[in-house]
Order: sequence, then structure tokens, then C-alpha cells
Amino acid sequence: MQFTAPVMAPLTDRSTAGVAFAESARLVSDFARYLVPGAAAAPPGVLVGDALRLLELAQRTLQRAVEVELAAGRSWELVAAELCDRPAASPRSGPAAGSSVGSSEAGVRALVVAADPAAEVLAQAEQLDEWSCRHREEDELDDGACPVSSALERMDPPAELAHLERLEGWLLHSEEFSAQQRRQALHRLRARRQHLELLSGA
Repeated sequence: MQFTAPVMAPLTDRSTAGVAFAESARLVSDFARYLVPGAAAAPPGVLVGDALRLLELAQRTLQRAVEVELAAGRSWELVAAELCDRPAASPRSGPAAGSSVGSSEAGVRALVVAADPAAEVLAQAEQLDEWSCRHREEDELDDGACPVSSALERMDPPAELAHLERLEGWLLHSEEFSAQQRRQALHRLRARRQHLELLSGA
């Protein structure tokens, strides 16, 4: 049986993290707008609970911002130093321990079904495009119809080769897929890697 490799490179970690941050920021914005109309007439006890929920969403957005900074190449020490200047805003821990595992899981699933590994993130980015355009005020800068998705970047061949090496190690130890699915995914992964090695002259 002939297995074809995915023809599109994954998005960079910075782009993927950026979309996750944008989605968190959208949730904060939507929830804050929901609070405004009924604030003056809210019954006792409601506003404190709503404000705590808003704070929870904002804290999650802060964590996503940290992940963007780390994906962009800043060290955890620098990010932590900046957060320590704002104790009330500091996350309780360092970078999310499961973030790289989640990326590997998504990449392996894309290999199993021979799909574009960026498809899910791109779909979310397109929804954020629509949301951003719908809420754009008249006095705001018009940054086009695709302000989120147009800024996304895919990995260059050397970066993708390193990414595929991590995926292969994860796939070999994964128990989520059947032996046949793992073999098919490995065929696709290795075909893609051979293609990239030719492109990069490795």
C-alpha cells in the first residue's frame, strides 16, 4: 500500500499559541460585554461570582500569553521576572507541562488521517477573523478581513524536521492508536521527512 505524506507543513508553535491566546481573549471580551447591561440591576451576590469568572478567564489568557512568549523564544526566566513585577497577575506555575504533549497528539492524529496538521487551528483562526471583523469599531484600524489567519506562519523545513523527530518518538510510545494506524502514520512521517531533507539539502 502506498502512503502519501501530508503536503502542508504544521504551523509554527508561535502561531499555534497565538491563536489559543486570541481565543482566550475573545472569551474574556464576550463575557465582559455580557456583564455590562445588567450590572446596575443585578441581585445581591451575582456580581461577585461574575467578576470571579471574569478573573478566571483573564488568568487563563495570561497563561496563554506566557505560552506565546515562550514559543517566540523568550526564556521562562525573563517571562517570570516580568510577572514578578505584577504579583497579582502572576500564574501559579511555570509553562504548561502538557503543552508539548498536546501538540504531539494533534500532529500524530493528523498523520494518522493524512490531514493538514494545521486544519483545526486554521478553522479556529477563521472564526476569530469573523469575530474580529464583526466587532471592529468605526474608529479602529481596518486590518483586513483576515486579521488573525493572515498572520499565521508554517514551519520551515529545518523546524519541521525537528518537529517530525519529536512526533516519531511520541508515536512509537503512543497507545492511543492501533498498530496498523501507527505503521501508516510512521510511513507518512518518514516520507514527509525524506521530502524535507531533499528540500533542505540534508
